[in-house]
Order: sequence, then structure tokens, then C-alpha cells
Amino acid sequence: MTEMELDVGPGRGYRFYTGPTVFPFGWGLSLTSFTYLPVDGRWPSLAAAASALTTPSALDATSLRSLEYAVQVTNNGSVPGDDVVFLFFEPVDTPTQPESRLVRQLLDYQRVHLAPSASTTVSFSVSARSLALVDRQSGDTVSAPGAYRVVVTNGAGALLEQVVSLRGEQTLVEAFPR
Repeated sequence: MTEMELDVGPGRGYRFYTGPTVFPFGWGLSLTSFTYLPVDGRWPSLAAAASALTTPSALDATSLRSLEYAVQVTNNGSVPGDDVVFLFFEPVDTPTQPESRLVRQLLDYQRVHLAPSASTTVSFSVSARSLALVDRQSGDTVSAPGAYRVVVTNGAGALLEQVVSLRGEQTLVEAFPR
């Protein structure tokens, strides 16, 4: 009853929970269906995700540069509907922060309302600062070098994903208040 750590055991919340779920984070019902397509070919298909691990996009930990991703969302149904597009990152390999138990972190989301057969483009930006982890020793939020999977989903499973490699030295994003 006194244990309040979020990452102990199977974890608590979508960020640390590793057990089976009844409904994934963001899951919901709709009266219509949507498709997600990569714009400009930046996102490899899920079938190509294994090859994406060997050829990741790269960011420098100290750079202010960001990677831009765009997804076309189309309402395939016969009624208007809303969908929420989530962007998560998942640490794959972080050598300077191996003790991080983070499973996934929400980076951004956008809600879209589409008429039947309508499409819109949703854009996201991913920077080294947005791929931040908490250093378990100091409590500081840091941008740690390593590999991170960037995932677009509507809550019912990964739709598009790519691995981003963060290179360079670990940098401080936000110091823990002392």
C-alpha cells in the first residue's frame, strides 16, 4: 500500500506497464474507419520495421535540428468521424541510461474531424529534446544517446513506426529541482 513507484513490478500507467491490457492507451470506438498513410515516404511500413532498425534516422543530442514526419489520415466510412493520432517514442537501446524502465512516452497528439472520404495531413516534429529520459541517479531529465522507436498510432496498435538514432553526448534537458 505504501509502494508509490510507477515502474515497480509490471508498472503503473501506460508509460511503465508491461502486463496485458484490456484496452490500450487511447483506444476508442468509432462509427467509421480510418487509414493512415506516410507522406513523402518518410515512414517505413510495419513490414519494413525490421530493416528500419539497421538504417535509422539520426539526430545529434546537442543539435536543435528536428525530424519532421507527416501522416495522411483518410475517413473510409460513410459518416463523419473523429480520430486521434498519437505520436509515441519507445526506448530501444539507451547505453547511458540502461536502468530506464520506460516502455513508451507520449510525444504529441492531434485530433482530426473528417467528413466521409475526406483526408487531412497530420505533421509531427521530433527533436533530441523530445526524446528525453529521467536519469534514475540524479532525477534530471536528459537527452540520452541511443535508439528510440517513434510510433504513430490511433490507440488500437502501431500503424507507422521508425527507429531514430540519437548520437553524441548525454545532455541535460531539465534539472531536477533541488
